[in-house]
Amino acid sequence: MVKKKENNWLNEHRNLTIACVIVVLFVILMTVIPILYKNIPKSATDTQGNIDTLSNELQIQATKLQSQLPKKMNETSTMTEVTSSGHVINYHLTLTSDVDESQLSNQSLKDPMVGTLCLDKDTRAFLDTGATFKYTYTHSGSGGVYNTAITKYDCVD
Repeated sequence: MVKKKENNWLNEHRNLTIACVIVVLFVILMTVIPILYKNIPKSATDTQGNIDTLSNELQIQATKLQSQLPKKMNETSTMTEVTSSGHVINYHLTLTSDVDESQLSNQSLKDPMVGTLCLDKDTRAFLDTGATFKYTYTHSGSGGVYNTAITKYDCVD
């Protein structure tokens, strides 16, 4: 008789335990799902129309800049072309042959650009909506090519 009473007690409590676990899991899911959704990058939830708008705006900017090229940017670089495809705008620059190529790397060319782009309110607005600013540098002496790409994830707030 004691064994049967013990089994009934275990069965009752097992069902109660399972019910409690289900309720706790439900509460956790209902709390976590909105938090996860809120943290999805905006670009991942944009409509096709917003993506098209960004693409169109970058194309307009590229066309405007392209009409002013070639343009000497500083003592060592000249912008020769600007292209746009989707959410990427690509600036093509030629570095003079007197630039010491042993000092060049994709990262060394990217680092100064990150601060400049992220601090400028206009370019930061493009970055925040999902744009990528790509820079292609060609060394006029050796023909060496260096590429950098900057997105909103490069900006440290």
